[in-house]
Amino acid sequence: MKLLHVSHKGIVSSKIKAREYFYWPNLNRDAEEYVSKCKICQKYQRENQKEILINPEIPGRPWQKVACDFFCLKGKEHQLMIDYLSKYVELKPLNSTTAQCVITVMKSIYATHGIPEELVSDGGPPYNSNLMMNFFREWGIKHYVTPPHFPRANGQIERALQTVKNSLTKAAGEGKDLYVVLLDYRIQPAKDMPSPAELLMGRKLRTFLPSHPGQLKPTFDVERAREALRKRQIIQNKYASKHATVLSVLHQNAKVWFKHKMKEPWKQGTIIQVGPQPRSYTIKGEDEGVFRRNRFHIRQDNTENDNPRWSRTVEDLYNRDATEISRIPNDSADSQINASPKTNRSNINQQFQVPIETFNEQSNTVVRKSSRNIVKPVRYRDN
Repeated sequence: MKLLHVSHKGIVSSKIKAREYFYWPNLNRDAEEYVSKCKICQKYQRENQKEILINPEIPGRPWQKVACDFFCLKGKEHQLMIDYLSKYVELKPLNSTTAQCVITVMKSIYATHGIPEELVSDGGPPYNSNLMMNFFREWGIKHYVTPPHFPRANGQIERALQTVKNSLTKAAGEGKDLYVVLLDYRIQPAKDMPSPAELLMGRKLRTFLPSHPGQLKPTFDVERAREALRKRQIIQNKYASKHATVLSVLHQNAKVWFKHKMKEPWKQGTIIQVGPQPRSYTIKGEDEGVFRRNRFHIRQDNTENDNPRWSRTVEDLYNRDATEISRIPNDSADSQINASPKTNRSNINQQFQVPIETFNEQSNTVVRKSSRNIVKPVRYRDN
């Protein structure tokens, strides 16, 4: 098998080459197992197929669940925060990205819109600091972390953040007022939903565009917005899951391959924790480092289970087959051959001799061409 797999081709190519030169029972199975457990092939394997989307639960009210991220604009860091239900965006400049500075900016946002129940981040600095953890605990905020290097885990918010970032970057390139662009984003309604500002505040915002005072009166329907979001999720799943698959669930202490860095080969490790988020795993690498990854960046490790069949030589296989053939019982066949009598041609002729019947001319039967015998009734016979 080592000679057949010297160029590290895939399973199909290895089986074709093996059938070209050899044959033994279960050849295909042995080739599949050997290639699937090749350590070098596992190390440089391509990425997993994308999985079917998991729809996040739609919040029951605005500003119940928010997501935050950093955004660099003109060399200055900004804090972006977006509401899951309304997609309303808050943008605040940061003097630094230290935990204390970020906490101060968060407090100013919460003083305007209230304290959210849940906050989602990528878990990087400073969101993983003790000072930030204490702040979340004191203010009663549940902090959820998405797996690193996997923005699809928070796809809807990542898409909204990307839209805002692109708009602000283009506005900065044209020299426009960034807050005017941000205001325009907040009043932009969707096809089947009100604008983010209307969903969050229950009213339309006055802008540079002409509007009637009656349009600025509060009108708000949360359930209609939630139903529209559900319909969007159904449509998104239809297209996003078209070429997706379902990867198997991994368990604690399982040996796996995982992506340490996205552009580097796979590395070996052991799962030490499952969850708490769906498809999220904590892995201990060979270098004693601890990493958190999504199931998309993890593959099962089959290289530990060595199969003794792969060390067998061609002579071993030949001797084994010869032994198995010699064990086949043939007494019944020999007895049947010996018990059969010797026959000659005359016996065969006597055995298959067909008697020939003769009919005299005075017989009352008439033979037709179809060889069917017809017997006339007595009253029609000649006396």
